[in-house]
Amino acid sequence: MPEIFSIAEQVTVTRDGRIVPSERTAETTGDAVIATTTGKAPERLVKPHKGIEGGVLLSIADPSKPGAVDDAGFELRRGVIAALTGLRGCGIRCCPTGSTKE
Repeated sequence: MPEIFSIAEQVTVTRDGRIVPSERTAETTGDAVIATTTGKAPERLVKPHKGIEGGVLLSIADPSKPGAVDDAGFELRRGVIAALTGLRGCGIRCCPTGSTKE
């Protein structure tokens, strides 16, 4: 939303195929635009962040392959979603990459 307000002079919201409002950015707020777009107040759209509870479920310490991977260890904790992907099958043989999200 900050990007929209930093470059646009006017914001037009459509919902269900209709223009709801069209207002100058100087005369509205990001929260108002979100509420108009979704029909709900922004605070009702965001789920409260849960703290990560519990200890380590899985720990991989210092897996290495000389010349390719150094210290690619990680810990997986309760409440964290982790994904490991690789390029194998695409004609490339390389180390996997990873992503985590709380």
